Amino acid sequence: MELDRLQDRLNTLSDMLGPARARLSALLDRPADADLPVPSQLGPTLIELDEKELIELLQRSNPQIKALQHLASSQAHKIGLARRQYEPDIMLGVGIVDVAATSMSKAFPDSGKDAVSAIVSLNIPLWSGRIDSAVRQAQMDRQATLQVRMDLANQLQARLATALVRLRDARRRLDLYANGLIPKALQALEVTQEAFRGGTAGLTDVLDAQRTYLEFQLAHQRAIADHQQALAAIEALVGRQLTGMPETDDPDKERTDGS
Repeated sequence: MELDRLQDRLNTLSDMLGPARARLSALLDRPADADLPVPSQLGPTLIELDEKELIELLQRSNPQIKALQHLASSQAHKIGLARRQYEPDIMLGVGIVDVAATSMSKAFPDSGKDAVSAIVSLNIPLWSGRIDSAVRQAQMDRQATLQVRMDLANQLQARLATALVRLRDARRRLDLYANGLIPKALQALEVTQEAFRGGTAGLTDVLDAQRTYLEFQLAHQRAIADHQQALAAIEALVGRQLTGMPETDDPDKERTDGS
């Protein structure tokens, strides 16, 4: 019965492997049936994270916040363009008229010479109401974008705080299982097996001890997965990979500076 129960659990997990691979392939923009080997061992990436630095990084590198910031900058330029409509438009030009020579050219010395004229045009905006409306609309659009950006930043900071709580909780469980419960469960299993060999414990006692040891091992692996998922969520929020690469400045700023 114990073996059948564990085999059923293993079959269920095996069936879940296919859909999990398909979801990962979709995230990686790969075919749904692409081969994604299961890692032989999953270990936690333990790094020290400073919450204040992460909040600053979120404000600077989060893709959604950066998109809204660029939109606000574009709208600021629109405000400047709308205000320029208050200024008069001055147009200067030169006109040349091609004049053909005629039989009268000898009588009139200037006959047949091209005519040159200067053109000056001044357009003065007299109806300022339309311009005022355009300026106010551009200002309201930018203010709305800045408000959306602030609200989004607050929401993302809340999500970042939640992810950090999940990360710390996973680390506590990692330490609890790796350094506390699993060694004690293994010791209890060995003691129970020894008692069974000595005839002072039954088979059900051995099964219970073995089950407890297995559950603690599975819980440890679950804590590792939770830790990595929380770390991935933090990296997605701050728009930067926190492991496996050196710290650099904002890449968009580097491109802007031409470096």
